[in-house]
Amino acid sequence: AVATLVEKKLVDRRASASDGRLSHLFLTKRGTALHRRIVSSLDEGGASGRDTIAAEREAEFLRMLDEVIAAYRH
Repeated sequence: AVATLVEKKLVDRRASASDGRLSHLFLTKRGTALHRRIVSSLDEGGASGRDTIAAEREAEFLRMLDEVIAAYRH
C-alpha cells in the first residue's frame, strides 16, 4: 500500500536518520492537495462524507488505508 502511494507520488518515504530499520512517510505536494480535497469533501458532506465520495472510490481508499495500517503493524 505504501509503495502504491509512493508510486502515485502522494507520499515520500525517507529512511530514519537514527534507525536504519525505520522509514518515515511525508505527504508530497500532490498528497497534500489530495488531503485538502478529501477534508473539504468531508466538510461539505458531513462527518462521513458519504454523499460526496462514490462508493467505489471510498472502498478503494479504505482498502489502501487498511494496507498502510497493516504494513506498519508488522
